Amino acid sequence: MVNKRIIIWILFLALACRLYHIIFPVEGWHAWRQADTAAIARNFYDNGFDLFHPQINHGGDTPGYVDVEFPVYPYLVALLWKVFGVNDGWGRFVSVLSSLGTIYYLYALTRKYVGEAAGLWSAFIYSILPLNVYYARTFMPHALILLCTVCGIYFFSEWIERKERPMFILSSFFIAVATLMNPTTLVIGLPLAYLASLSFGKQWIRVSSLWIYGIIVITPSIVWYTYSHLELYSPNLTIGIWHFGTDKWGNFDLLASPKFYNDLFLKSIAERHLTYAATIPFIVGLFLKRQRPEERMFDWWLIAVIVYFLVVAKGNDVHEYYQLPFILPAIIYVGKTFAAYIAPASDGSRTVTRPWRWFLSFCLIAIVPLSFVRYYESFAQREVPQSVVTRLADEIDTITGLHDLMITVSEGDAVLLYRSHRKGWVVHPDNIDTAYIADKRMHGAKYIVGLKSIFDTDDRQARLLELMRRLPPMNNNTEYFVIQLFPQ
Repeated sequence: MVNKRIIIWILFLALACRLYHIIFPVEGWHAWRQADTAAIARNFYDNGFDLFHPQINHGGDTPGYVDVEFPVYPYLVALLWKVFGVNDGWGRFVSVLSSLGTIYYLYALTRKYVGEAAGLWSAFIYSILPLNVYYARTFMPHALILLCTVCGIYFFSEWIERKERPMFILSSFFIAVATLMNPTTLVIGLPLAYLASLSFGKQWIRVSSLWIYGIIVITPSIVWYTYSHLELYSPNLTIGIWHFGTDKWGNFDLLASPKFYNDLFLKSIAERHLTYAATIPFIVGLFLKRQRPEERMFDWWLIAVIVYFLVVAKGNDVHEYYQLPFILPAIIYVGKTFAAYIAPASDGSRTVTRPWRWFLSFCLIAIVPLSFVRYYESFAQREVPQSVVTRLADEIDTITGLHDLMITVSEGDAVLLYRSHRKGWVVHPDNIDTAYIADKRMHGAKYIVGLKSIFDTDDRQARLLELMRRLPPMNNNTEYFVIQLFPQ
């Protein structure tokens, strides 16, 4: 009963951490990624909930179909909007609930193979780490992917022990959905195969139910990504799933660079994800003795994610949220360390010397302020009420028509298009010139909008001055500009 109360309090703590700016519009760190996801949800809502034709807003005068991962998350949000009305808070709400589910099933899985104390410590530390908190409240699908991954492993472990069909169905469903939303989730097959080998023995590869499981998991992804590439792919709008060696994955030249490993494991995972205070218990946990063979499943899980790092090297080198799958198994080693070195043994004694207890207690105490500081400095202060983006989006919504196409000048994001509920094009400030404007004008562009802050070099400022000389703006202040394009 006491332990049930503790996990409930941990979930309440996690919820409290994730309610910050819960109804805040898409903005802040990685707003570009959130805006793309939110735009797909909005187009589902506006255009009839066609799950198989996801659309983005920066496709100009085209429908904007895009070959994204299977859009489970934006579709769920669009359905919530249908019931409760359009508000970005519902997208955050789905992420928050997914994160709470991840914490609970991570606790349940750790408790099952390592012990109650390790499960509680893992859940607690996971619930407060800064990037876990931030991405658990963003308008992005990653929290849902993590939930499906953990649930898939947990129900798989239940199925191989109890051989109950509902566990088989639940596990295959969750892993299939996770794979649909992110094909790299297939690396989770390594820990699943290890558990299967323990349950079915050396001939596990010949077990027919495992083959059926694999078919159920993989077939939907094969069908979706084949369809997506054949029907939705456009060179100008693609998110780069198929760009082997030139975009997110297949960049094996990075693997020979020491900087890649330094940036990935030290700057991102150690400093930003785990904070250095949780990194030390993680390393200690790697060397703790495994009490039972099933516990080595977490070793294989960790290896699987490292394989994913090597395959999707460029994506992991650029975006820190690509390492979120690593934190799931990593946090279990943190929990094992605290359970072994701080919690009392079953007979009430301590298993380690006092200096170790003091040192790890210090790490535990340091995790809280380090997480708070990292979260506030890197993420929270970027979400500003009535920001420049908000004011410009409100003005666009006021002075332009709902179907007016516009050119938004940005560093590559479509945040303004989503926030103003408009469609059009996104152009980099280095590429805005008369030829580009003339081409887009012929395709129906009626306005050019942008923030002045991105014109931060002499060349960009010269481009902006020349632009406003040729096309006097309707609105021109120190923060942004709005230019109307008249028919040529």
